[in-house]
Amino acid sequence: MRIPSKLRALAQSRLAQFCVIGAAIFALAPHDRGRRVDVPGATLAALRSAEARRVEAPLDDPKAHEVEARAIEDEILYREALRMSLDKGDPLVRQRLIEKLLLLVEDMGGASRAPTDAELRAYFEETRAQWRRASRVHFVHVFAARKDALPPEGVLDPDAREAPAVGDAFPYARDVTATRDEIGRLYGADVADQLERQDGGWSAPVASSFGWHRVRVVERLPGAPARFEEVKKEMELDFMLARREKVVGSYLRRLASEYDIRIDGHKLTGFVPTRRVAMRVDPSAED
Repeated sequence: MRIPSKLRALAQSRLAQFCVIGAAIFALAPHDRGRRVDVPGATLAALRSAEARRVEAPLDDPKAHEVEARAIEDEILYREALRMSLDKGDPLVRQRLIEKLLLLVEDMGGASRAPTDAELRAYFEETRAQWRRASRVHFVHVFAARKDALPPEGVLDPDAREAPAVGDAFPYARDVTATRDEIGRLYGADVADQLERQDGGWSAPVASSFGWHRVRVVERLPGAPARFEEVKKEMELDFMLARREKVVGSYLRRLASEYDIRIDGHKLTGFVPTRRVAMRVDPSAED
């Protein structure tokens, strides 16, 4: 039998093929004529307010209707996607569900609660060895905007413990006690390197982010155990991360014990979870 050319062209059309496949999916998918969607008015009001803040103007009626209609469309499309099992086999959906569960586990386990002072002090005692003050260097310096304007080394007291009143005006202190990182951030790596090498007397001219200096090391202060007040802020972040890891780890160990986990048919026992926590899209105090 000969197929008419118009019918043959229609069969070869990608649009027609798509329509046929879509009709087949719809026909095969289970239907529930009694499905109901309840959308709280407060939710729609919140969405309208959020859109008004985004555009920085009150919404007119058509725009408000568009916001509400989009919310209803999203809910219907979401339910249809689940009904047709479109969430199955999608790695992005899978990972998002994993992260949502981890967030729920952390929140239900109290991991998002701010720590008390007593908890932080107990954690400080448990981990005292890791909290140390970095070594510092006490130095004085003279400054000039131009290298040739620096005072000659011979006119400076080689044993000075205070910054001499010579050179150009400088916006920061001339008598400094700081860590290498702090010196590097303010003055630059060349000054930090020079201070590490300097051994008595005044240095040769060294460039900074401001101009030129001669520096003299007065004293080197070794690292030492830190006091609670010195590391409290840093320690709070560490404490909350450790607590999140503990809550998630306990949940994963319990969950793994309830599953029959096998690798190539061999039962896995003594499962040890990784130190994972939930990925938080909105920064929190512990991130």
